[in-house]
Amino acid sequence: MYPKFMRAKDIAEYGAIGVSTVHKWVEEEKLPRPHKKLTPKCTVWLSEEVIKAFDELGELATQDNKVRVGEERV
Repeated sequence: MYPKFMRAKDIAEYGAIGVSTVHKWVEEEKLPRPHKKLTPKCTVWLSEEVIKAFDELGELATQDNKVRVGEERV
């Protein structure tokens, strides 16, 4: 179980991505907007929303990579 809040570093570790990718994906709306900015250098997201977003990203990746029967993978 994850704590209620995650920082960008935690999200990057959870998703096996870089911290800069976390911020990029927020801008691209692949990940949710931050929940709250606690200090100028500390922003947090709700863990529940982040995990849900990664689950949805995983489902999209799986759908994109499916190969139809008889279709050749290039």
